[in-house]
Amino acid sequence: MSKLKGHWGKDNLSRDCIILEKSKGWINQKEVFEWLEEHRFLGCSFVHMADCPLEEIPTDLYEEGDRWFLYEPEVILEELAGRASDRTGCEYKIVKR
Repeated sequence: MSKLKGHWGKDNLSRDCIILEKSKGWINQKEVFEWLEEHRFLGCSFVHMADCPLEEIPTDLYEEGDRWFLYEPEVILEELAGRASDRTGCEYKIVKR
């Protein structure tokens, strides 16, 4: 049984996501996979985003925190396409099969 608690919620930018939390210690990828399997999400894809830009994280000191936000890829792709459209003046759309 997973040591994580998780639920669907919203992040501070009101994006839908799964919020995983651990009361003691740091969350690791194995625990995330166990939680996803227990809740029948194992075949699904999710994106984990760090709380700050990756270039600001010293990779030799980085430890994953006690709260993870997991996003469906479409949520992130739509946001990135919107940013690209704003910057370039071109329209980007997500194409699904």
